[in-house]
Amino acid sequence: MTYIHIITIFPEFFNEFITTSIVGIAREKKLVTINIINLRDFADDNHKSVDSPPYGGGPGMILKAIPLIKAVNSVRSYHSESKDKIKVVLTSPKGKVLNQKKSRELSNEKILVIVCGHYGGVDQRFIDRECDEEISIGDYILTGGEIPAMVISDSLIRLLPGTLGNPDSNLYDSFSEYNSGMLEAPLYTRPEIIGDNKVPEILLSGNHSEIEKWRLSKSLDITKSNRPDLKI
Repeated sequence: MTYIHIITIFPEFFNEFITTSIVGIAREKKLVTINIINLRDFADDNHKSVDSPPYGGGPGMILKAIPLIKAVNSVRSYHSESKDKIKVVLTSPKGKVLNQKKSRELSNEKILVIVCGHYGGVDQRFIDRECDEEISIGDYILTGGEIPAMVISDSLIRLLPGTLGNPDSNLYDSFSEYNSGMLEAPLYTRPEIIGDNKVPEILLSGNHSEIEKWRLSKSLDITKSNRPDLKI
């Protein structure tokens, strides 16, 4: 069983996510438990405020360290009898960019805490004290860390053994080790002909060796064209 604890100021954001599609199936199979934690439950004032203006001036509000520390400590208390390490990650544009290798690493964690960054940022003292890693999902800015938390969770949950109906499904994904880190080859399904567009003959041949060669060649072409930054 994998435990994912998501700390957020918008818990309702995750209602559909945790009950739908592959994530919902993984929960039903008891492969993963997802616990959504409302950061405001750990606020240190009667107004349930969890943010404050930054010292030194500047725009925006900063998530306060103390409620975040308390929220993480609640997870530590929940797993107090477990021998598994608790890994804490913060969604942040300043973090290392998520890739398939990192998703696979995270899928091996038994207890994962994902803290959703928000507003202008997070008090650095929380990061220094509690966070093992900061993770970004790309070089752009979102209004909050809830969507990145979903991306991180989804990417690792689908890698958990037993989640996908076909255990080989993720072997052929773009960026997979089986695919040598390249992008996936083009895919086709019924009908065989749509107007002037036909399924490549090689895919109908039944010659699996030649099909693999074709897919490898197409993967290489697509990767060079769309992602020349990938080292292949």
